[in-house]
Amino acid sequence: MLLVAWFPVLAGSRVLIGGDVLYSIGPPWAAEKAAHRPANTLVVDPAQQFLPWQQLTADAFRHGRLPLWDPYALSGKPLLANDQSAPFSPFTWLALFFKPATGLSLAMIAKLLVAGFGMAFYLRALGARGVGPVAGGVAYAGSSFMTVWLASPQAAVAALLPWIFAAVELYLKTGRRRALASLALAVGLQFLAGHAETSLHVGLGLAVYGLIRLALAPRLVFRMGALIAAGVVGVMLGGAQLLPFLNELGQSSLVRDRAAGAVGSGHLNLSAVTSWFVPNAVGNPGIDGLYGRYPNYNEATGFAGVTMLVLAPIGLAAEWLRERGPALALAGVGLVSAGIVYGPLSPLAGRLPGLAEANNIRLLVLTCFAVAALGGLGLASLEEASLRGRQRRLVGVALSMLGMTAAVGVGLGGLVLTQVGAGVGALLPTFPSYYIGFWTLLAALALLGALALAAAAHFAAGRVAAPALGLLVSLEAALFVIPYQPLVRPDEVPPASTVATWLQDHSGDGSIASTGKTLIPETATYYGVRDVRGYDVLVPPRARLYWSAADPGYHDRGLVTFLERPDIDWLKRAGVAYIVTAGAVVPGSAPVESAEGVVVSAVAGRPYAYATGTWSAVADAAAARRQLLAQPAGPPVIEGVQAGSSQALALVSVQRESPEQITVQVRTDGPVVVVIHESWSPDWRASLDGRTVADHPADLIFQGVLVPLGAHTLELRYEPAGVTRGLALSGAGVAGLLALAILPLPRRRH
Repeated sequence: MLLVAWFPVLAGSRVLIGGDVLYSIGPPWAAEKAAHRPANTLVVDPAQQFLPWQQLTADAFRHGRLPLWDPYALSGKPLLANDQSAPFSPFTWLALFFKPATGLSLAMIAKLLVAGFGMAFYLRALGARGVGPVAGGVAYAGSSFMTVWLASPQAAVAALLPWIFAAVELYLKTGRRRALASLALAVGLQFLAGHAETSLHVGLGLAVYGLIRLALAPRLVFRMGALIAAGVVGVMLGGAQLLPFLNELGQSSLVRDRAAGAVGSGHLNLSAVTSWFVPNAVGNPGIDGLYGRYPNYNEATGFAGVTMLVLAPIGLAAEWLRERGPALALAGVGLVSAGIVYGPLSPLAGRLPGLAEANNIRLLVLTCFAVAALGGLGLASLEEASLRGRQRRLVGVALSMLGMTAAVGVGLGGLVLTQVGAGVGALLPTFPSYYIGFWTLLAALALLGALALAAAAHFAAGRVAAPALGLLVSLEAALFVIPYQPLVRPDEVPPASTVATWLQDHSGDGSIASTGKTLIPETATYYGVRDVRGYDVLVPPRARLYWSAADPGYHDRGLVTFLERPDIDWLKRAGVAYIVTAGAVVPGSAPVESAEGVVVSAVAGRPYAYATGTWSAVADAAAARRQLLAQPAGPPVIEGVQAGSSQALALVSVQRESPEQITVQVRTDGPVVVVIHESWSPDWRASLDGRTVADHPADLIFQGVLVPLGAHTLELRYEPAGVTRGLALSGAGVAGLLALAILPLPRRRH
């Protein structure tokens, strides 16, 4: 059903990246004649972040280099090390062979397939046969976590989760070394998939699962040790992505901000648990534009199908009778994750290292996994039991007919949805708590169908009931997944913009700035335009120091840099050539273009690279901020040097070899400091005529290099040590993986 619905994506005429969401955010796109209500008002990040990063990643690989640096946002920032760009992810590699929006769309479909097949493989590793593993795979692939984060790296990690658990079970049952190698490979790939927080949650699930399995079968202690060793090899494999991210994380303000906000103790209201039965009860942004339960549909929705909720207790009971370990381990994973998500265990999570700084509402990934897995086991057990039964066939047939009738009702509801769309909310009365009648009815039909068919299988009608249950699972998944994903024309990713195109033609190597949600951060990357703002999990503390001083309205809540009332002198100091506003023009700037409800004003900022013989000297960032506040229009402020006050003149020319390499030709009649409007990082290396020199922070966030009299070649290279160490660790991980696959395991002595 998904492939039929998304055939236009396979044909290249549509993409699953909702670029049309930019119409709803603000100017310049909101004022375009072609502007319309977006297909999904909530899926902003794929168009704002992931697609621009994919564009940069593809360009880097096409030119034979790693995508280390993004020069277009925050005046330059790490790209590979932000983790979510995921340049080593297999899903990213798949996308590289196509245009960015098409490639990411195909990667989204691939995530569903990988998740579904992984769950089916895991259930077969537990001994399930027949329809059960297939239904479990469909339910997990169509679960809420996979669906709402499908275009994001969260889903890339989640897609690999079942493969990790499958490898664990295969080794516990068989002791084969290839199972260990498979575990190491799956762990490594999920780290490379680009979402460390979801990887942390996967690790919690594995820990709970392993501890319960070990508690019920102490004889497995030797094999548990081998599994831990394989996990370590997996961490090493992921080092190329993990180490650079951890290195940058230590320099950012993210952990400190989240700890101060007690993010790890956050949880959903208990009332949100109703989403497991009626996910669209209070709206769905992909259908009616409503944001659903608090805080929004993406964060608050847990769902793996009503049918699977009915089958999960049956699966737990059946596995309890057959093999208690996996059943209790799965139940433990589900209960612990649900306990944290919905409140009872959230205070404990808020005190644990790592989890204390994580958004633990997203542990829904483990709850979805547990429900889908237990549901698949339940269906398999019903099918197996019914094949042995010979009693009460008449009752079984009657229940089967009832269940199939309910399933047909669910299918008809899907047809109505395709015809009516957002209007389905008006077809039936609204229930108390603003529950939409149409979706409540479909949930009731799914519940009735699941109960009737499960009972039919119990009464030896499993040959009919089991496939019907599988069909019901598929219908629920299709009704959940397909409407949520936007189906958009490729030319709307991003939509056309006269203003953005004008900036592309006129900004040169200067930067731009915008106020409010005008030309929202990261979207300038589409046009090759440098923006002083950004949207990144790694908010540089120096950027916050600078822009909070430059603009009393500055904030970066939600990791997005917003400017409201920036001072003109600070904009000039930051090398801003143009500022785009939807309201009043920034005092001191000169309007040069007006279109689409915005005004583009010239700022006449300092050049991208310039030299001066006069500069102020300070010891550290705090002192630099004080000096800038005292003299916002003054000379550059350089950290860690002696002040300069000469009248030296210099000519400067810049050649950018790549985002990570900048060459500056300098001819000066005296000592000067060369200031480059590229974000400073300790991983930038400066050389003057081939000799290493110091690269100093300039004006808090930029780079400054002292240059003596004469003609010189200044070269700046971004060489992050974390990437070098990470690649070396991944290389060691590959060696460990080969050892696991080839070398014999030590035998346990009795």
